[in-house]
Amino acid sequence: MYKADFLPEHLHGSLPLSSVFEINAFEFYDYNRVLFLDCETTGLGGAGTVVFLIGILYFDGSKFILEQLLMRDYEDEIAMLEYFRELLSRFDVIVSFNGKCFDIPVIVDRYFYNRIVPLECERIEHIDLLVFSRMLWAGLIENCKLKTIERELLGFERYGDIDGWQVPNIYYDYLRNGDESRLKEVILHNRYDLMSLVSLFNKVSRSLSSPREMGFSDFQRCLKVGRYYERRRKHEKCIDFYSWAFTTTSSLGEKLQAARRCSLILKRAGKNDEALRYLERAIECGCEDAYLLQEVSKYYEHKKRDYVLAMEYAVRGLRALDESKRGMYNPTRADFIKRVSRIERKISKVSWRHTAGDRVENAGNRGQEDYSSCA
Repeated sequence: MYKADFLPEHLHGSLPLSSVFEINAFEFYDYNRVLFLDCETTGLGGAGTVVFLIGILYFDGSKFILEQLLMRDYEDEIAMLEYFRELLSRFDVIVSFNGKCFDIPVIVDRYFYNRIVPLECERIEHIDLLVFSRMLWAGLIENCKLKTIERELLGFERYGDIDGWQVPNIYYDYLRNGDESRLKEVILHNRYDLMSLVSLFNKVSRSLSSPREMGFSDFQRCLKVGRYYERRRKHEKCIDFYSWAFTTTSSLGEKLQAARRCSLILKRAGKNDEALRYLERAIECGCEDAYLLQEVSKYYEHKKRDYVLAMEYAVRGLRALDESKRGMYNPTRADFIKRVSRIERKISKVSWRHTAGDRVENAGNRGQEDYSSCA
């Protein structure tokens, strides 16, 4: 086992390791319970793939501890796995780069293969930074490989580092001849990966914390992050990103999409007045969309009982539906005709009540006048 420690001020690229504490978009509060994980294997998965190096990095309250568990021979595998199980029990969160799809499944398989007590990962939250990197930067940088992200986003350049495809061959060479000279390159490669996870976590967390921290005003990326928070039922966060997307885009189609998402979430939360504001802002910008106009008409009919405004928006919605192709979310023409007819009946009913009230009032006035003249 190789072990080292680093002070929080240690620089990796342009960021100190302590930057991981600055912003936490994932809402865990004890960094002592967070484990950064990266492993090296003899292949790309499958029954014959062996994990020969498990690299871990964690904060112990005063410094960062890096441990690299190396399997020097196959007979050492069970001892390495047992040590990793004991260590993992101290943590609640795993942070990795493609660890959900590769590292953890391969490690778990080795427990079954060796017929030892399975590794229990269900209780542990897993944050896979590759998923978020693709969400945030795919298309903006050359690719989402860790080395590319280091170079273009983290200000870190690897010099003399090996490529990932070389790792299995170097390990097999070590098993055959016992020469550790090149194995040290694999250990350094793994160390770079772990250190970069800390810096990348800060970068991802900062971008997820607010659309103003993303460093760009890209509609589709704001929408992706908004949907991420929507799935997690973080309504305030997703509204923040959808609202930013609505404000920054100049495309009417994109404004329409963002307004729909905002209004739907706010309606589910019972905030109908706020939902209306987004719909009306979109309409004011020129989004004469049947769905938006129908939703505004519903609000004025059922919430405010302002049937005149409800009729105005329903008629505009019917006209918008007739003038445009029927979209995915648009109501049918029959829905609008039914709505217009119902509102007309309500307006007639209200008008009749006002007329009847006026007649009763006039009759009462005339009766009072007749009584006064008789007196």
